[in-house]
Amino acid sequence: MKPRILVFTHDGRGLGHLRRLARLGEVLQQHASVLFITGHREASWLVPPECEFIHLPNLDSLDPKRSKQWGRKPFLHDGLAMGRALRRDVISSTIQQFRPTAIILDYLPLGMDGEMTEFITGMPECRKYFISRGILGSPVQVRKDVLTPSAMQSLRDTYHMILVMSDSKIIDMATEYCLEPTIADKIAYVGYAAEPVSKSAVDGIRSKRMLAKDAKWVVCTAGGGKEGESLIQRCWEVAQIFPECYFDIVVGSRSRLLLEANVSADGNRVHLIPSEERQLPLLHAAADIVISRGGYNSLMEACMGTARIIVAPIMTDYEQVNHAKRLSGFRDIRVVESLANLDIVLDDCLTASSSPKDRFAELNIDGLNVAANVILSDIEQHRVLELSRGRAVGPTVAVAGQGEQSTGW
Repeated sequence: MKPRILVFTHDGRGLGHLRRLARLGEVLQQHASVLFITGHREASWLVPPECEFIHLPNLDSLDPKRSKQWGRKPFLHDGLAMGRALRRDVISSTIQQFRPTAIILDYLPLGMDGEMTEFITGMPECRKYFISRGILGSPVQVRKDVLTPSAMQSLRDTYHMILVMSDSKIIDMATEYCLEPTIADKIAYVGYAAEPVSKSAVDGIRSKRMLAKDAKWVVCTAGGGKEGESLIQRCWEVAQIFPECYFDIVVGSRSRLLLEANVSADGNRVHLIPSEERQLPLLHAAADIVISRGGYNSLMEACMGTARIIVAPIMTDYEQVNHAKRLSGFRDIRVVESLANLDIVLDDCLTASSSPKDRFAELNIDGLNVAANVILSDIEQHRVLELSRGRAVGPTVAVAGQGEQSTGW
C-alpha cells in the first residue's frame, strides 16, 4: 500500500511555508497519499488538487491580539484556550483516522507554541521529517524562537531526518546555528524547491499581458502582505514614475492597504492583482524585473526566468537580507536598503546594457525531487527493516488521555 504522509504547516506566519510544502506534496503524491493540516485558508488553492487538506481554525481568528491586529473580532468569545483545545482535537482525530506512515513539519519542530509536541513524541513508529529552508533568521533569534531547548530535544531524539531545501554553498546550518553533532548528522542538503518554467509558458503569459513592443514588464510582490504594505505602496508610486513600463502589483491576502485587487489603471498598463493569482509563480518567471521583499519562494520563482531581481527587504529581517545577498553571487539580485531609492535602482536595471549575471545553475535546484526521493526511500527502508524483524508495519499512535491505538497499514 502507498505510504500515508501527514504534512503539518503552522499558520502563525506567512504563506511561504505552505507554498513550499505544497510543491513538495505534489511530488510525494505520485507515490504516496499526502494530507495537509493547516490553519491557512489559502490551502484551498495552494494545496495541489491531487492531495487533500484539513483546515484548522486559524490562530488569527482565535487569538484576540492577532484578531485586533487585523481589525476584526475573534471567532470565539470564550478565550484562546477553547480555540487551542479545538485545534488539538481536530489534529488528534485526523491522526487517528489517517494513521500516517510519516509526518512532515517545517520551521518549528513542535509547531506554534508546541501544539504538535504530543503527536510528534506519541507516534514512535511514524517516521518524522523536519524541513528547513536553510537560513531561518539570526542565530540569536533562532535560538530564542525556533531552535528552543525543547525543539532541539525533538530534533535530537524524535526526528529521523532534517532536510534543508537550500544549497550548502549558501548555508551551513550546523555551523551557522551551532548544532550539536547528533543533530548535524541528520542534516541532508537536498537543494532549492524550484520549479522550472518552460519558454512556451513564459511566451504565453507575456503575450496574454499584451505588452507594447519593447516594453519592460515589472512584477512587484510582498508575499502575503503582512509588513509588506510599504513596499506595495512604493511600487504603486514608482509605477507612475516609469510610464514606459508595465507593472503588475500583487496585493497580498494579509495586506491592510486600502487598495482593491483586480484593478487596472493607466490604459491597462498598471495592474493590481490579488495574491490568490494562481499564475503568480509564472509572472515572476516571465517578468523583465521582479521587485520583492526577498521571500524564499518569490526569489526561487524569479530565478527560474531571466529577470533582474530587486530585493527591498525589511532590514531587520535577517533571512530576507542575508539570503538575497548570498544568492547575489549567483544571480543578478540587487538589495535596496531604503525604499526611497527603489526608483533609482529600477532605473539602473532598465538601462543596464550587459546581460544579467546568471550562475544560478551552479546551485542545486532539484530540491523537490531529491527531498521526495529521500523521504520515500527512507520510509521504504524502514518498512522492510520492520518486516524483517517481524514487527507491525505501521505506527502506533499514543494520544494523551486515549491510550495507544494500533494503526497498521
